[in-house]
Amino acid sequence: MTKVSSFYRASYTQAIIIGFLSFLAPGIFSAIQGLGAGGLKTPTTANAAYALSAGVLVITAPLSAVAANKFGLKPTLIFGTLGYAIYSASLYENSRSGNQWFLLFGAACSGLTGGPFWTAEAAVAVSYPEEKLRGRFIATWQFLNKFGTIIAGAISLSLNIKGKTGGSVSLETYIVLFSLQCLAPFVSLLLSPPEKVIRSDGERVKTNITDQTVGERFKDLWRVFTKKQILFLSPGFLGAVWLGTWQGNYTAKYFSVRARSLYSFATAILCMFVDFIMGWLLDLKFRRSKKVQISWYAIVTIMTGYYIYAFIMQSKFDKNDPGAMDWNDPGFLRAYVPFLLFRIGVEAIFNWVYYCLGSIPLTPAEITIGVSLIRCCESLGQCLSFAVGAVNKSNMVNLSVSAAIFFACVPSVTYATTLCTDESPLVENEVDVNGDNESEIEIHVEKDDLKKSNVSVDVYPVENEKA
Repeated sequence: MTKVSSFYRASYTQAIIIGFLSFLAPGIFSAIQGLGAGGLKTPTTANAAYALSAGVLVITAPLSAVAANKFGLKPTLIFGTLGYAIYSASLYENSRSGNQWFLLFGAACSGLTGGPFWTAEAAVAVSYPEEKLRGRFIATWQFLNKFGTIIAGAISLSLNIKGKTGGSVSLETYIVLFSLQCLAPFVSLLLSPPEKVIRSDGERVKTNITDQTVGERFKDLWRVFTKKQILFLSPGFLGAVWLGTWQGNYTAKYFSVRARSLYSFATAILCMFVDFIMGWLLDLKFRRSKKVQISWYAIVTIMTGYYIYAFIMQSKFDKNDPGAMDWNDPGFLRAYVPFLLFRIGVEAIFNWVYYCLGSIPLTPAEITIGVSLIRCCESLGQCLSFAVGAVNKSNMVNLSVSAAIFFACVPSVTYATTLCTDESPLVENEVDVNGDNESEIEIHVEKDDLKKSNVSVDVYPVENEKA
């Protein structure tokens, strides 16, 4: 095998590919959201569109796991790249002419294809890397995702540098972003299927494709969801993303166009730094259980500080509305900079949850289901939070609901951290897809199960007899 082929099939190269795809599709989508309520003049319409998109994602995410385990991760990912550009085009048309139906259609398209994309990219991030590189693999994926926000923020800042007042971003911003998103389907063709990936430790990545009936696939959805680790870890995303509605409304109402553009740009750089640090910390040669628990406690501490300061500032602005502040206005830094720093907690959650998921004993097909269920919870949080934001114009109410949801999820996720062990997941896949090891069977043994049943298990190699 040539050096070029070895590099192209390397597991870390796949991290770069899905990271670049994440930059082109959801990364730029997040950049538009980071401009403040989708860059539109008022947040109500954007919140309604986001709620619709996320609502569709709640349904398509778990269904995408069923499809991915039949057709493969790569075809699922390719299909998943198709809807984001339509959504960006609808935002452009809404900002230009006020067209409402196309905005809702674009939101529905992003939800329809976003479920497959979110499921496939996360399954790649969790199942492709070797154990010792999982933290850095996930961090690279999340790190490259932020380039979408950086480029979009830089474009918006340059185009709106004179926008000292509130309002909508310039139309040219959407044209540039839409053009970038159109590249995503072509880049997705570069991803290697699991069985062709080459890990540095010599281990092969098993395929997630299974020969099951439709009924069996849906039974697996329920079986994986009811695993304690998945069931108690899932609320972590729901609580983390609920804050997005208040953040979008806050920036749209209290900051000028160029300040909002700078916020999008600056938070992306900060989050990239967080991704790098989290990847390094999670790959330290230290007990996995302690890494998971200590990092979670640190995240909760940061988020607690975030909400305390947010309530202080929102209460102040409710009493004395400052209008759309620019970076030259008094009080700007006090209202602006702390919320940049507190993004550390939100970003860390995304790296942390996927790392925890990778430590759970699951087959490749179960990993695909697991990530789809966790992303389903993420979409549910976004759907409900943006729905609340669309019908409720009170920033204090949105902030209060967000805080209540987050802290209600903390006990569940904290319990999930106690289930993390220091041993590698004891899972082997059923079949080698290339037929090289026809005698492979599924081995899925958990220590707790053996202790409870007092059963000892001996596994002996069996050689195939060939005619």
